[in-house]
Amino acid sequence: MKFVRKLHIYLGCFFAPLILLFAVSGAWQVYDLHRTPKDGSYRPPWLVSWISSIHLGKFSQAFTSVGLEECDRAGASSDCREKQLENRIAHCSSCSSFSFLLALVGIGMVVNALSGIYMAFAMIKIRRAVWITLGAGVVTPLLLMLLQSRLL
Repeated sequence: MKFVRKLHIYLGCFFAPLILLFAVSGAWQVYDLHRTPKDGSYRPPWLVSWISSIHLGKFSQAFTSVGLEECDRAGASSDCREKQLENRIAHCSSCSSFSFLLALVGIGMVVNALSGIYMAFAMIKIRRAVWITLGAGVVTPLLLMLLQSRLL
């Protein structure tokens, strides 16, 4: 049990920064706060766009902006900027190493979740409460998706 607890703690600490980055940026992406609408009524802050580009897997655009000034000087739409950025994504030398790190984050999250569930069953005397909580964690999103699909 000591080993599982330590593993859970260290994996959680190591992966927490990226988990938080993806959780926060995923939350604002649900509401498209990372995109400029066609009518131009909103322009996302630079940091929101930058973090979203990492979340969306566009690693090279997160660290390059050469050529984007042309779009800005011409007063071109956000489509110009997106096209310029997409052209760069194909030749990203550091993308594979960052992709590998993200795969490790995914594996780490699975191991961390499973070790947390294991510790819950090992430490909490009323196992029924753990089962109910786990069940609620599965059923709640499913019910919300079902409800949303019937409302649309």
